[in-house]
Amino acid sequence: MKKIIFAVLFFLVFVSLAKADEFNPQEVGYLEADVNFYSFVETNEKLDELNYSLYIIPEDYSSLQIVSSTSPEYSIKKDDYGNNMLVFYWRDFTPQNYEVKMKIRNYAKFSAPQRTHFPYNPPKETWEYLSEGNHSVISDEIRNFAINLTKDSKDSFDAVTKISSWIYFNLKYDSNYSQMSLPSDWVFENRKGTCDEFTNLFISMSRSVGIPSRYVAGVVYSKGGWGYHAWAEVYLGEWVPVDPTWNEIGWIDATHIKLGNFMDGSDVRVSAEYLSTRKAIVRISQPSVIVKIDKTRKIEKKFTTTIDTYPHTIGKDDYSIVSVKIETKSQGCLATAIKIKPRVDESGNPIVSVYGNRLISICPGETKEYHFIVKSRENLNENYKYYNLADIYTFLGDENVIDLEIDPREKKDSFLDLDLDKQVVEIGDKINYFVSSDSEYKVYSDLPIGGNAIAADETGEHYIMAITKDGNLIKKNILVENTLNFKIKEIKKPKRVTCGEIFNVSFIIENLRENYFEINVNTSSELEKIHPIKERIEKEKKITLSTKVIENCTGDDQFLNINVNSQRIFEKIHVEKPKRKWSFIQDIIDFITGLFRIQLK
Repeated sequence: MKKIIFAVLFFLVFVSLAKADEFNPQEVGYLEADVNFYSFVETNEKLDELNYSLYIIPEDYSSLQIVSSTSPEYSIKKDDYGNNMLVFYWRDFTPQNYEVKMKIRNYAKFSAPQRTHFPYNPPKETWEYLSEGNHSVISDEIRNFAINLTKDSKDSFDAVTKISSWIYFNLKYDSNYSQMSLPSDWVFENRKGTCDEFTNLFISMSRSVGIPSRYVAGVVYSKGGWGYHAWAEVYLGEWVPVDPTWNEIGWIDATHIKLGNFMDGSDVRVSAEYLSTRKAIVRISQPSVIVKIDKTRKIEKKFTTTIDTYPHTIGKDDYSIVSVKIETKSQGCLATAIKIKPRVDESGNPIVSVYGNRLISICPGETKEYHFIVKSRENLNENYKYYNLADIYTFLGDENVIDLEIDPREKKDSFLDLDLDKQVVEIGDKINYFVSSDSEYKVYSDLPIGGNAIAADETGEHYIMAITKDGNLIKKNILVENTLNFKIKEIKKPKRVTCGEIFNVSFIIENLRENYFEINVNTSSELEKIHPIKERIEKEKKITLSTKVIENCTGDDQFLNINVNSQRIFEKIHVEKPKRKWSFIQDIIDFITGLFRIQLK
């Protein structure tokens, strides 16, 4: 009798599997549905017993039914992360199909993260979600890029928004990678993938800047069908959903049906063990999924919007600026996007073009203003006037019509000039601007304006625009920099340690602008404390930290929280479990069993 245990990655990538009536999933706040998973288990030999477990049971389900030719025993168990695992048990197993049917209810999820300090100081119980995993690799390149991207974030939610939106706007969604799950260092270098790759990189970048992040596996609706999907959750006082593939940050729509959360994408596994008198080959295909919706409700609106257009009337080939002021009714911070859809003429061509940053990030008590440039087409028919030329709305807010009129007979004849005393500045500087015009005009910027000066209070690419009442526009870009003061690279640690062992963790500090460093280390309970280090570093230096695992350790993994000035490093230390008495006998048994291990195909 041989008992074989094996596991295979259960890749969670989007595949369209069932058609449904078209609707916008990001507007769904609640749904009830019938969900069916079905698959085939094949073996070349009859098996005495087969145990098979997988993650296909969501949080809120009912009326669970298992349909198969031999009616296996089954149970729902909790794994180490608290997820539901469906466990099958067959006697005298022969190849067969099976189907899992259930009813589910699912709500859009809105967390309540507030503006919290950044760098973030996460509680010790979340430190596990700060170290790298098999797929969430934290390379020097990823770490330093993420630190540079978020270094001037106003708070931790702002840092999360910057990471997620950077991935959303800079990675290419490529369905050629839908049957893979590639690690984050590959994704960062190649800038493409599907939801798995987007999520793996998001987790790595978030952990790089000290924000706990975990992998979420589930099912989602998109483009007329349902399929497997991956997104993330970050810990900011509570677990906050973030989908970098869909750019939903701080919230998730009800078509995201969660099946489990994990430390790393590689932890999502189909596992099985069988008992047989002969060596067997077992093939288990990934279950397909069909979702039939019974009932939906639209998502509760979280934003109120006010629209202002200047100028209100323009001619052909002219400009107007649309200002969108947004307030939130949510109890927590949210980020989403503004959607603008231009109207078309009798030939089906858009009458106007619309440009602008469409990402919204807003917290309770805040009012945000966003600016969009509208440009009328040059070849408009002069026999007509055009009104109400675009629809504008957010996924969580009101839908509005841009109140703009185009009279092709209007003539633009104003003079306009815009000068800046500098366009590349350091954070905290002021930029003086000068407008010259023979017509009435207004000035807009995404940075605060006071008098004839702009306050450079946020890093990144920004703008200032001046526009006259007849639609003559000048826009100039502003770059606000905050050069990274130092880099941390080449982090080294032992692969594993044992109880009572003294070990070192080392890294190199590359000094770019400053030469004084203060290094503080917080350790988990089974590691000896490390004394602070204060010293000057001129160019580059290797720092070595030494600590010891307590003699009577439990064998649980331990963590180091290393604070270097404004940067934080979290490292997991794998600890060998203490050997039991006579454990060499178990080692022999494990060795013999290992000789019979097979690869799942």
